[in-house]
Amino acid sequence: MVLRGYVSTAEQKAQLQHLMQDNPADKVQQVLAIFKDCNVDQWANELKEKYLQTALQHLEDIAVVSTRKQPLKELADFLIQREH
Repeated sequence: MVLRGYVSTAEQKAQLQHLMQDNPADKVQQVLAIFKDCNVDQWANELKEKYLQTALQHLEDIAVVSTRKQPLKELADFLIQREH
């Protein structure tokens, strides 16, 4: 599996496929460990930042007084900082 430069091994891919068909008690932890090993968390954070900047730019482009946009910016900052 390849996610824009982040690669899993054949073993990891097989593990993921097995986990998707089975339902072990620690399934979530196993999947998260594989994702972390493949740097999927880094990839997701890069996408999060990209989409946040795009959204904020679109917000700036709207013809509304800047002070009226501030609550939306604060909400976006709050939501984007959540960890789980």
